[in-house]
Amino acid sequence: GLTENRDQRWLVETGDVDGLMAILSPGVRLQADGGAKLHVARNPVTGPDRVARYFQGLHARRNFDAVPCVANGEPALRVRTGGGHLTGYLFMAVHAGAIEEFWFVLNPDKIRS
Repeated sequence: GLTENRDQRWLVETGDVDGLMAILSPGVRLQADGGAKLHVARNPVTGPDRVARYFQGLHARRNFDAVPCVANGEPALRVRTGGGHLTGYLFMAVHAGAIEEFWFVLNPDKIRS
């Protein structure tokens, strides 16, 4: 099960599909908000396999790191590209040790460094 923010960070940064699937609930859902400026998943991504593959695809396309933080008063991961540019914030809803929902805010109009 999910133990610490550090585990979430490692799984998101490494693209470890099996490791991520082990902590996703069967009904997990991911919503991404890129606004009109970014092309992200416009429809929710549902199910452990699809959500894990979404993160694997992100990892394969770009070098980034995820740092635990508080954003909008909620625990989150601040996601930055390898160049240190703020990409967005990843929020998670966790129940009984499994991630039930992700909200990935990538809209540049909604994030600040």
